[in-house]
Amino acid sequence: MIKMQHPEFEMYTADSTHYNAGVACADCHMAYTRDGAAKFSTHNVLSPLLNAEAACGQCHTDIEYVKGRVSTIQEQVNSTMLTTEDVIIAAIKTIEAAAGAPDVNTALLDEARKLHREAQLRWDFVSAENSMGFHNPEEVLRILFDAAELARQAQLKAIQAAGSPQVIQGQ
Repeated sequence: MIKMQHPEFEMYTADSTHYNAGVACADCHMAYTRDGAAKFSTHNVLSPLLNAEAACGQCHTDIEYVKGRVSTIQEQVNSTMLTTEDVIIAAIKTIEAAAGAPDVNTALLDEARKLHREAQLRWDFVSAENSMGFHNPEEVLRILFDAAELARQAQLKAIQAAGSPQVIQGQ
């Protein structure tokens, strides 16, 4: 399996709201602070929610709304991730069962495995992205939908490889 590491930049720059508004990563994650008359970046990369007034308050006036919006997005993404994970696990179990079928079509089983890898890669991309979808919720949900669809295709291909849905049902 290929594993994703730190896909935040790709997610953020993929037509996200904040990127399109010209907001840089440091604007939110290294909020400005003052020491007397001097204004400088904190240089501590943190979640903006740890100091939402400083991080978000430069652009947003209703900080409680912002926190609520972040929470809503992250809950929706988490729920969708868990559902997608269930679909991927179902595909894995079906592939495993099909592999044990007496007359398995190995070419179709290989196609099922390839579809599973594509689904898993997409899920992993979202899972590795540290904002739980906030950087770009529309893109995250699109990717998770694609992952679930690929996993379902993998599951169907595995059933075809086994030659009979009854083989799979006997798991």
